[in-house]
Amino acid sequence: MYSSGLYSPTRKEADRQKSKFYNIGGFPNVVGCLDATHIRIQAPRNNEHEYLNRKNYHSLNVQFICNADMLFIDVVAKWPGSVHDARILRQSRFFSAFEASPRPVDGTMLADSAYMMREWLMTPYENPAT
Repeated sequence: MYSSGLYSPTRKEADRQKSKFYNIGGFPNVVGCLDATHIRIQAPRNNEHEYLNRKNYHSLNVQFICNADMLFIDVVAKWPGSVHDARILRQSRFFSAFEASPRPVDGTMLADSAYMMREWLMTPYENPAT
C-alpha cells in the first residue's frame, strides 16, 4: 500500500477505499481524510514559545491521513504547536506529490476548514447560501 513512505495504494485498493467512503458518508471518489491534532508535551528548553499553541499549552501539531478502514496512512509528527495545519500540509511530501502530475492516487481527500481547497482536497464551504 505504501511507496517510499508516501500513500500510494494499488488501483484496486483505491477503488475499495472509494467504495467504503461512499457507503459511510455518500461522498464519491474519496480515498482518505486529512486533519491535525495537538499532542500535549512538556515545555521544551529551546524555542519554548514555538511549541505554545493557540489554546495556550505546549504541543506538537501532528498531521495524519486515515483511510476508510480507520488506519493511519500518513503521519507527520515534527511541527511545533504554533504551526498552522495548512502550513504543515503545504510543507509535506504528501502535498508535493498530490500537487504533481500524475498524482499518486486518483481520488479526493476530505479535510476541515483549516485547509485550503485543492482539486484533490475537499474542504467545507463557509456559510453556504443553499
